[in-house]
Amino acid sequence: MSEMFGRQAALLRQLIHDYRIGGISLDTLVQQIEAVSDVIGTDVLVNAISQIAWSMEQINAALIEERRSLTPEERASIDGSLRDLANISGRLEQMG
Repeated sequence: MSEMFGRQAALLRQLIHDYRIGGISLDTLVQQIEAVSDVIGTDVLVNAISQIAWSMEQINAALIEERRSLTPEERASIDGSLRDLANISGRLEQMG
């Protein structure tokens, strides 16, 4: 089980990195974060990740529906979500 947490922590860090350098879209990031959440299975962390993914999903849906780019406020929100994910990655690392 601990090895799985380590792998998921590494995956979260990679997703954050890939998004920040423009390697993946917000849509892909959200989908992959949700997949990590499904694998973890620890209620507290799943809930935390799900809340972050939901927030990002709302922004992503608006971008797709309105066919536009991130506003400065949305970018700040996404940056905050990425920091929160990095913290969760650290918690997973400690569990692993």
